[in-house]
Amino acid sequence: ETLGETRNQSGEDHFWADKLAVAAYRSGLLPKSADRQRSIRQILRHYDRIKRKDSIPLIQSYVCPPKQFYDDLWRFSMLYEQMASSYIDQSQEEAHKMNTEHKSAFDQSIEEQKYCEINTTATLADDRWVQFFSTL
Repeated sequence: ETLGETRNQSGEDHFWADKLAVAAYRSGLLPKSADRQRSIRQILRHYDRIKRKDSIPLIQSYVCPPKQFYDDLWRFSMLYEQMASSYIDQSQEEAHKMNTEHKSAFDQSIEEQKYCEINTTATLADDRWVQFFSTL
């Protein structure tokens, strides 16, 4: 499958690499004949290699949802948590502890930018990526 075809078979774990490969293809950094899965594997290897030896993150720019998205997601998440916990016999202290842990995990996912997407335009402007794609 070439990058010009639109099917995504890379899986969610590497969605950012797939997006970067497609953006590189569309911007002319990858040839028309580039194989999508091979390009994704090469991007992931390059990312891991640079990540181990460079203190500057290889991906510095993300597009994240607005604050309202996080507020709504938290509200729905707590609603679901309350519905699920209503079937469990627990004390108020246990419920409070569970809510605190839930909030901590939720906040951590935001801090880790789990709901964000890679900003492919900014990433492809990074010389380290331009140099990498020129070697393929």
